[in-house]
Amino acid sequence: MVRNRKKEEINDFGWKRDDYEIYLDEFPPTLKYLFKQGQMGSSPQGDIIAIKAKSKNGKSFLCTILASVILGNKFGSLYCSEQNATVLYFDTEQNKTNTHILMSRIHKMCEWKHENNKYLHVYSLRLMPLEERMKYIEQRIIDHKPNAVFIDGIADLLSDFNDITQSQEAIQNMMTLSSKYKTAVFFVLHTNKSDNNMKGHLGTLATQKCADVFQVEKKGNIFHVSEPESRNLPIKDFKFTIDDNGIPQPVE
Repeated sequence: MVRNRKKEEINDFGWKRDDYEIYLDEFPPTLKYLFKQGQMGSSPQGDIIAIKAKSKNGKSFLCTILASVILGNKFGSLYCSEQNATVLYFDTEQNKTNTHILMSRIHKMCEWKHENNKYLHVYSLRLMPLEERMKYIEQRIIDHKPNAVFIDGIADLLSDFNDITQSQEAIQNMMTLSSKYKTAVFFVLHTNKSDNNMKGHLGTLATQKCADVFQVEKKGNIFHVSEPESRNLPIKDFKFTIDDNGIPQPVE
């Protein structure tokens, strides 16, 4: 019978236990998947998830769908397994007017009143100096202890997404934030014009490290969402369109 031992005790090899070694008699926490589609789970808390598409192909619309589902909105067959979840949304690209429209869209999808809600916090980082953004994001995570964080988009957290050192640091920061604070970190990244691979060294590392990768493609007026890469059981593909009020609607 294996005896439970504290980390500071000596193991069978004469070494002290530490936080980085895996021990058979110490059980890690069960993965909590944010999204459910039937019995399938996707996007575990404590990991990183990418959302990729070509420019102007619906990445931010997909982010608002996923954020609203985490906050209690059911979208088609997609729903969240957590109750009273909190979401932080960091927009690095758009001006404050468009970020406000994005926030309002999430409120409408959740059928909330037109006032700030304690479960959703939206930030516009477009005017914030590059070197201050990561520290600001981490501090807001500490303040609000969210179930999910959206960073739209991650390329604006570094000066060159083709620089291998900057890319490694950015992805490592994402992994550290997700693990340290037990939150799912979603980030948006463009794909190349010639294929569906995410851009630069940043995109290559993201593909390797992410637990899940969502892809959205626009065909006519319909947006097609798939999960081409996943360490878990990928959710089924789904489609959506945008109604006359600018709100995503599921397409059967």
